[in-house]
Amino acid sequence: MKNNWFDIDYVKTSTPTLYAFGCSYTYGQGLEDCNGKPSKSSYASILGRHANRTVRNLSFPGSSNKEILYTLKLVQEHFKPNDLIIFQWTYINRSMMISKDGDLDRWGVDFDPERRTDRLGAWIKSKKAKGYYQTVWSPDDDPHTTSWYINYAELSLRKQGIKSILHFQPPGLDNLEAKLISDLLEPDIEYCKYNIVDYYVDKAQDGQHPGLNSQCEFASALIKDYRKMFSVTR
Repeated sequence: MKNNWFDIDYVKTSTPTLYAFGCSYTYGQGLEDCNGKPSKSSYASILGRHANRTVRNLSFPGSSNKEILYTLKLVQEHFKPNDLIIFQWTYINRSMMISKDGDLDRWGVDFDPERRTDRLGAWIKSKKAKGYYQTVWSPDDDPHTTSWYINYAELSLRKQGIKSILHFQPPGLDNLEAKLISDLLEPDIEYCKYNIVDYYVDKAQDGQHPGLNSQCEFASALIKDYRKMFSVTR
């Protein structure tokens, strides 16, 4: 049974496309039209409309940075050189595990038992999550692995011939973590050192996630600061 809302037919497009990856912040969790699918009022959709691009929002609430990269690798063969790819990297203490007995059948298309996953987050009460944080996780490791995920995504897309790639700094970093991640990134990466949390001016209907005004404010800042990247595609 599918638990995800997209399939490969959704990913494939013939028009210039904006692909967005992230967690609930990019998904638009809590916005009025967010009901089992990403919101069309999310900042990703706003950016796509501004640039006259088809939007494919491939984010998932609760995702980790490892899961964001994993999602990319499952779908990127369908990207075109003129596509625009954006990444809202998420909280760096999250992770995931690929396991035959995982809880989530995330991949309804080309599904096989190897692709079941377990999300690992401090809010998750499963035995696997508790064991991970008690015995494996180290906060000192997080900035390093995060920079590896960002670098891998960037270099993999460049190798594919894609030039329009933008990464947003993960939320919740302290100054040392932010500097370490930035210092470890490959040269010439477009790395935006702010994210939607910095534009958190109102709450969505769930009382937790950024509201519509926050989405609009963040999108406006990106359009201003990355004018060429989000220019209108004809």
